[in-house]
Amino acid sequence: MGVSKRCCPVCAFLLHLLNKHYNTKFVISDEHTNITSCALPEWIPGDIVSKMVVEFSRRLRRELTKLQSRTSEPRGRAGTSDTARASLDSIRAEHGGIDEEKAAEAFQDV
Repeated sequence: MGVSKRCCPVCAFLLHLLNKHYNTKFVISDEHTNITSCALPEWIPGDIVSKMVVEFSRRLRRELTKLQSRTSEPRGRAGTSDTARASLDSIRAEHGGIDEEKAAEAFQDV
């Protein structure tokens, strides 16, 4: 059977395991990287289900580790060239609000 779309990672790995288990030759041309929720057919042998769980637990752990390392790095002020200037949003956050007209006048002189 031919398909025009790339295979999902779950189906690609399942076909790989089925090929090994049953000595079959399911062939896919490529797979995409998006993993979405799915359910395995009930007839899949338990040892294949276990291998699927182990593999996708490993992939999830790797992605969570990458995400954690990205979010734990200190972030500077992106996109500003003059850190001495305060934005209206930061003034609002610090002082619970400001008079818009007075702020506009104050920033005209900067």
